[in-house]
Amino acid sequence: MGANLEDSDTQVTVSDTDFFRVGDCIQVGINNTTATRIEILRVTEITNATVMKVDRALYGTSAADKDSVFTIF
Repeated sequence: MGANLEDSDTQVTVSDTDFFRVGDCIQVGINNTTATRIEILRVTEITNATVMKVDRALYGTSAADKDSVFTIF
């Protein structure tokens, strides 16, 4: 990710949006020895080469704050 994801953000900055498609789900969060927290997002629009719009906090997850790690599924 190009920047940490704040809990109020509806846009995600990445190094290259070519890897994403509208409808992709993304998992963001942390998983370490002291805490595990995840959030599921869905890509709703590819804005440009580095920015995409997302729906936040899907499938019972809560909006993450300051996360910078993600997984596409």
